[in-house]
Amino acid sequence: MRVTKKQHYVPQFYLRGFSEASGTLAVLDKGSGAGKLYRANVRDVCEKNYLYETPSNDPDWPAGRFVSPNYKEEMLSKEEKQFAEALKDAIDVCKQGVPSPVDTRERVAELSHFIASLIVRNPEVFPSFVSDVISSCENSLQDCEQDAKEHGFGKVYPGLVEDIAVFHMLFGKNEGSSRAAIVNDLMKMEYRFIVAPEDAAFATSSLPASPFVQEIGGLCRLEDLYFPLSSESAIVFVRHPRVRLPSVVKADKRIVDKLNARFFDANTVRRVMARDEQALVDACVHARSEWPPLSAARSMR
Repeated sequence: MRVTKKQHYVPQFYLRGFSEASGTLAVLDKGSGAGKLYRANVRDVCEKNYLYETPSNDPDWPAGRFVSPNYKEEMLSKEEKQFAEALKDAIDVCKQGVPSPVDTRERVAELSHFIASLIVRNPEVFPSFVSDVISSCENSLQDCEQDAKEHGFGKVYPGLVEDIAVFHMLFGKNEGSSRAAIVNDLMKMEYRFIVAPEDAAFATSSLPASPFVQEIGGLCRLEDLYFPLSSESAIVFVRHPRVRLPSVVKADKRIVDKLNARFFDANTVRRVMARDEQALVDACVHARSEWPPLSAARSMR
């Protein structure tokens, strides 16, 4: 069975909103030590070989090398068609200027599912989530493991358990799932659409959803979340005691640069991307951390 090798954790349809017409964008690789600034095509960033595949570790497994080859990738592709519509609807809200509160809330609910999916499917996030899911079921799985060995599935059993846990993380929407928790949190918050001025552009990153989480009474609570929709628009969720009606705000260049700078300071972000290098240079001015590839350009401003 053919298995997709390059599996994207940030969909290409989303990245195209930050690229040139040719499909290329500027990329700062934070994970390369001193940092590396280059241009790349959207098909070659935010991807990892066989990211969502679980090795079967059993030469006799009927499906071959992986437990459920390409199944999760195909499921993600189907979801992405719905997510692409949700993203387009959100961008349309920004273009309208004065959205309908009821209509907008429905669109934001759909967009929240896309944001939640981007968080849980990210390779910086989901492995630890999957490990927690497996650990929470460890006692109940002992009998299952014995049954699997008795029926000749001892070799593939660890892979089966991991594959089920990965599937639950990626697609679970029931109460108690990570995706549902993120969506529920977002829909309790106030949200504002932001439009960039002509002299600025939003950047994005390898983890496009930028959350601020605060520990209160031993529990972690999502306080705000910034999500760029395209080079021209973004949405910000903020927790407030009283939720007010959503609106569209025209930001100045300084606000856009400060929002872009969040990606430079986030430990879970490996790459920051924008339509052109200047957006990355301008954001770096507001970042707490220094990035050598941008320091010369910044000093010339």
